[in-house]
Amino acid sequence: MARGWNVKRNYLLMMLALATGVASADIVSPSHQCTEPVLDNTGDDYSQRMRALQIEEYKSCIEFFVSEQETAMENHRQAAQKAIEEWNDFAYRLER
Repeated sequence: MARGWNVKRNYLLMMLALATGVASADIVSPSHQCTEPVLDNTGDDYSQRMRALQIEEYKSCIEFFVSEQETAMENHRQAAQKAIEEWNDFAYRLER
């Protein structure tokens, strides 16, 4: 019976450690370095074309940042899942 309690206690401690790691990861959040273009509809054709290019560049920059963050989230999710599976395997062998 004490052995079962130890496994449960260790599992809870591991989950707390994982949750603390996730929480501390949010303390310093990455932010994009994209420059938002000035919204100004005045000017000649050249100014309007330049503004359109700046808007497209801003959009591409944001999309790239979001893509990088989604990839990082998936990598973190997979790492956490692997750690949980390793723990579950260990706890199962411990109980045998």
